Formats: sequence, structure tokens, C-alpha cells
Amino acid sequence: MKGEFEKTVQHIKSQAEHTERQIKQQFEKLHRFLRDEEEATITALREEEEQKKQTMKEKLEETNRHISALSHTIKDMEEMMKASDVCFLKSFSRLLAQYHIITSKRFLPECPICKRTYFGLSGSTRFAFFGHNQACSVAQPIRSWTHDEESIPCLGTNPVKGDRRQKKERSKRAVKRIKASVDCVSSAPVILDPNTAQQYLFLSDDLTSVRKTWDKQPLPDNPERINWDFCVLGSEGFNSGTHSWDVEVKESSYWRLGVIAASNQGKGRVFFKTDVWSVDYHQYRESPGFIFRVKQDLDRVRVNLDYDRGTVSFSDPVTNTHLHTLTATFTHTLFPFFCCDFSSSLRILPVYSQ
Repeated sequence: MKGEFEKTVQHIKSQAEHTERQIKQQFEKLHRFLRDEEEATITALREEEEQKKQTMKEKLEETNRHISALSHTIKDMEEMMKASDVCFLKSFSRLLAQYHIITSKRFLPECPICKRTYFGLSGSTRFAFFGHNQACSVAQPIRSWTHDEESIPCLGTNPVKGDRRQKKERSKRAVKRIKASVDCVSSAPVILDPNTAQQYLFLSDDLTSVRKTWDKQPLPDNPERINWDFCVLGSEGFNSGTHSWDVEVKESSYWRLGVIAASNQGKGRVFFKTDVWSVDYHQYRESPGFIFRVKQDLDRVRVNLDYDRGTVSFSDPVTNTHLHTLTATFTHTLFPFFCCDFSSSLRILPVYSQ
């Protein structure tokens, strides 16, 4: 008995060391992800800063051009006002049009003759340069123009639309970062309890997958360990609410999934006789009468537990097909359980893949 105690103490020490390594690895992975994200985010910020600075520089240059054009136009108007009243009145309609163009802050391209930007007046679709010096007074209507917000440059254009697009892009990047952060750490809805695993089962380091081996592991026969069927329980029990988990079963020629009550000790051949709600799949054998057997080959199985309503349902999440539902009145804490055989393996899928 003393030897058994010493073996158990050694096993507990080994488990604690292994768990500590896993914790350090998970946090190191998370730290590495955060460092990379910090660097990528700062780089994106710098690029956005340069882009906005360039945009504002271009807008400033455009504004300066328009101011220069406006100054020339005002100068030309002052010269026109020095002419006789008859000439001025003849130009009144053009001056009035200039006023409306100025107040609406809409500008036209530069004159192809004198290379100066002037305000212009258009009818429905065309415009002519006016108020020019003598060198370009013969300028004719040169092109069509439609009066809409996109085609007519405007002094003081508000970059709200651009900001909205950038906010959208930033939101998308944030969602991607959140998904990546979830991906970099374990997020399985059920974590396996290594102290319940049958001795022929091998669990992954992150305790989310189980594989049947042909080598018996030297594990202590603690009270909660299953000693007959090749099964392992989840580490957390449920006594209220709804819970769901997906299991990858495509690498298993035999599997059994469901929930078991805490009152079931998991010992001997009577493991599946009472307080167990499950379905199974066997590639080579028929099912006993008291077990519902899945006949088709599946990649995944989803287990849905509704403790308060007393239902355990099974479905294929790939095709969204219902497989089977069991009903009962639950009075004990229920634990997820997973069984496999014949060198098969099962894997509990992360939440983001469901």
C-alpha cells in the first residue's frame, strides 16, 4: 500500500509539472501573438497617418490653386467694373452666375489657353470660360459637365465618406484580430479530465483529444478512474442550463458520446447500464438493443444538453441533420464522456469552428 501511495504522489507531481508547462506555453503563445499584433497595429497606424497626411497635402494644394483662381477672378471682375455701365450690365448675368458658383464652392478645370483655373457657368451640361483676360476671351465651350457631387471638385470637401470606409476596415481588422486571438489559445468547450481516463487511452497535451493505444499506461487506480471501458470524462460537470460541444469522429472506427451522471462510478461492466445517455457508432458490429447506433459514417457529431428540459440530442453539424434525442429527468450533475477503441481517436473542436 505504501508503494501505491508513493506512485500516486509521483503521478500527482508529474501532472502538476506537465500542467505548469502547458500554462507557460499557452501564455507564451498569447504574449507572442500580442507582440505581433502590437507591431502590426502600429505599422498600420503609421501607414494610415502617412496616407491621411498625403491626402491633406493634396487638398491643401488644391485649395491654394482655387484661392489663386479666385483672386484672379476677383481682379478681372474689378477691371470689368471700371468699364462703362452698359458693358458692365451686359456682363451682369455672367457676374451673377459667378456669384452662385462661388457661394456653392464649385470649381471648374483650368482654362486650356491661359492655364488658369476659373469659375464657370454651365447651362444643362456645358460651360464656357469667362472673365478671362484678352488672350483667352475667345475661349469656347470645351467639354460637357454634369452637376453632381462626384464630378465637380469642391473646396473644403468633407472626407467623412473616407473616414467611414476606414472605420469599416478597422472594424474588420479588429474582428480578424479577435478571431486570431481565440485561435492562438485553447477554446474547447469541454476539457478532458486525465484522472478519469482509462489506462489504455492517451490524451493530448491540451486535453482536447483522446486516442486508444495498445500499451497500458502506468497510471494510479484512483477512485474516479474508469477501469473497464475505454472512456474518459470531461473535467466540468453540468447541473443546469444548456451546453453544446462538437466532436470530430472521422478518425474513429468506434466511438461513443454522451453524458453520464456523477452517481455512476465508472467501474466494471455496469458502466453503461445506468445513468448514461449516449449514442454510438461501430463500423463492424451490430448494436445492443438498449443503445442507439448511428449507421452512417460522420465527420463530426454535436452533443446538445438541455439540463432543465431533460434532453440530450445528437446531430451532424456538417449537414445539420438530427440523429437522436434522449429524454430524462436529471437529478445529478452530468459529465460529458468520450469512448473510442481499435486505435481510434476523438477530438473536441474549438468553439470558433462550430
